[in-house]
Amino acid sequence: MIIVKISIRLVNLVKPGRDKFVLEIPNGILIDEAMKHVINKRPEMKENQNYIILINKSLVVSNQKLEDNDSITIFPPFMGG
Repeated sequence: MIIVKISIRLVNLVKPGRDKFVLEIPNGILIDEAMKHVINKRPEMKENQNYIILINKSLVVSNQKLEDNDSITIFPPFMGG
């Protein structure tokens, strides 16, 4: 099994100093599965939230495969008016 490194950035979701890390996951994993790994590393994040997710600065619109050196940025769901 090939392991890849993915850069994770959490915006306004965890305390400063815990907002950036590298996730090592199997090559070809889907973003939904990767999110389980992220929440496992940062349990202060809630499961089943509608997070806004960018992969390499592009909005994720479906369950995309991740590749080595991808960058994921995760924002909380937007609320308000």
